Amino acid sequence: MNLTELEDNIGTTDTSVIDPAPAPNPEQAIKGSQITDVKYRSASGESLSVVFETSAAGMLNAIITLPNKPKMTLSAPEGQGNNPTYRSSDGNVQLVSHAGGGTVDFIQNNKMTSFDAISADAEVITE
Repeated sequence: MNLTELEDNIGTTDTSVIDPAPAPNPEQAIKGSQITDVKYRSASGESLSVVFETSAAGMLNAIITLPNKPKMTLSAPEGQGNNPTYRSSDGNVQLVSHAGGGTVDFIQNNKMTSFDAISADAEVITE
């Protein structure tokens, strides 16, 4: 599946339900959600892995893995379209999506690093 197909799929997500769900367990996907695993690389060679989760109810999460760091789960409010801004619960970490996830800006401690997607894999969880 290429990035254009992923952008098309993201645009069809139903965001009509406004029922907040509890914070997700990064190790367990929610039934009916779309999971997109994207590997990114910065111009300086840094790597970033992000698992984007869009639930059937429209809840948006990004589970971020940086080398030698614990996983972080960031959330975005509903209704932001294909380019949401994900934030940590304390607001200190942000992930800004561009081009439907083709590029992202990772902001931590007021330092921004831009990353380009180098691979993507998507699936819909049915069970």
